[in-house]
This record gives sequence, C-alpha cells and structure tokens, in this order.
Amino acid sequence: VDLADAQAQLDVSLANYAAVVGNRPGQLDPLPPLPNMPTNVDQALVTAEQANPTLRSSLYAEQAARMRTAEARNQRLPSISLQAQFGAAGPTSPFLPNVYARNATATATITQPLFAGGVINSQVRQQIERQNAARIQTELDRRTMVQQMSQAWSQFLAARANVGNATDAVDANQIAYEGVQKERRLDLRSTLEVLFIEQSLANAELTQSRAKHDTYVAAAVVLNQMGLLEAKIIVPNLDPYDPARAFGRVRNEGSVPWEVVPAALDHLTAPTLHRLAPPPTAPVPVPSPGAN
Repeated sequence: VDLADAQAQLDVSLANYAAVVGNRPGQLDPLPPLPNMPTNVDQALVTAEQANPTLRSSLYAEQAARMRTAEARNQRLPSISLQAQFGAAGPTSPFLPNVYARNATATATITQPLFAGGVINSQVRQQIERQNAARIQTELDRRTMVQQMSQAWSQFLAARANVGNATDAVDANQIAYEGVQKERRLDLRSTLEVLFIEQSLANAELTQSRAKHDTYVAAAVVLNQMGLLEAKIIVPNLDPYDPARAFGRVRNEGSVPWEVVPAALDHLTAPTLHRLAPPPTAPVPVPSPGAN
C-alpha cells in the first residue's frame, strides 16, 4: 500500500513539475543554494520593510490616494484657456496679396467655479477618507508583514534544526545497521533483526530528506517575505522584463510638441510625489546598537 501511494504521489509531482516548467523532469541536479539569506530576524525585518511586495503595493496605493485627494482639491482652482486666430480677407481674382486685410485675434478665458452646491467639498472629504483608509491599510500590511516574517523565520530555524537532528539519526542508524550485519555473519543476529534495522535506517533517511525539503521551502518563504525571491536576484545572468524600460519606450508615443506647455502648467499645481526608494537586492545590514 505504501509503495502504491508513493508511486501515485510521484506521478502527481511529475505532473506538477511539468505544469510549472513546461516539460517533464529528467536527471535533476542538486538544489542550488538560495542567495541573500539573512543572518538574523532583525536583518530580515529591515529588508522586508523596504522590499516586501505587499507592503510596497500598499505604499503605492496610499500615494495614489493622496494624489486623488489633491486632484479633488484642484477643482477649486481656476482654469485658463488660450485661443489665437489669424486671417486675411480679399478678392481671390485677381490675386493681390498686398491689398488683403489681415487680422489677428487672441482670447484668454479664465474659468473659476463660484457655486458648486457643496459637490467639490463633498468629493474632497470623500478622497480624504479614502486616503485615511489607505494609510490604515498600509499600517495593517506592515504589521502583517512583521507577523509573517517572524513566523517564517521561526519555521526556518526549526526546519534547519530538524536537518541536524535527522542527520544524527541517519548516522546512528547507519552504525547500528553495519553492526547488526557483522553480528548476522557471526550468527548472533537473525535476518528479521537485520531487516528491522534496515527499515529504521530507511525511515531515518526519509526523515532527513523531508527535513532538507522543509528547510529549503522555509528559506524560500523567508526570502519571499523579504522581497528577495525574484528571478533577477536568484539568477544574476537572467534578463527579466523591465516595466520601467518598457514604459520609457512608449511614454512619448503619439505626443505632439505643444503638449509641453499644458504639462508644465499642470506641474505647477501638482502635489509633490514622494517616490519610493528602489527595493534592495540583498539583505540590509542592521546597525549595531552603539552606532550613531
């Protein structure tokens, strides 16, 4: 029964591997070490504060809410429109350009909302409350990150300790197995006793294998909470998709030269956007308690 269950689980694992990678596994190499593992939980927390993907998403959402609040307030500001016309009037035949009457007209219109019936103030209050909700959500995600980071680090330490215990168990069972074999050759042990010790050795090796698996997964969870479980960090030679570079290629597509003037005017009243620092690609060193 155990053999059939193990073979069925192997087939399931092969199918899962093919679904993720794209082809069935062949001869697998040993697991590569995961880079940038922190040395302590404080270092992990400091790095996660800057690079945790969920927390950074909340920070961006909070900034977007702040910009929408400023947009609602800008409805109280006046709007300016400029219009210029130039023309000439005269006979078309005969064509006498020197006698044409030319005229030029320039118009500037300033629009200022005077009575809005409380709509603008209501929209501003609505955006302020949404901004407060976004700030609360950011704090909630920060606390959740600390909780999950601490749990992931504790599970990693426990799994790493289990590897040492399982290795000691394998060594002890290996020595016992070799001793029982020698005693069996001297007819001091029965075949059943040899098989029992061999089964104990196999179980210890399975436990060791599971402990190594759990340690590797726990380390990956720690790096994921820190925001360092990315392809460009784990595989340095990989050229991943860069959204900033792709945006730079298309940001000016379809633009016209005179868009610069209204963009500059909009920038005068736009709120200051505090850009987030780029996430680190390695654990952030934790300053010593006595450092200034």
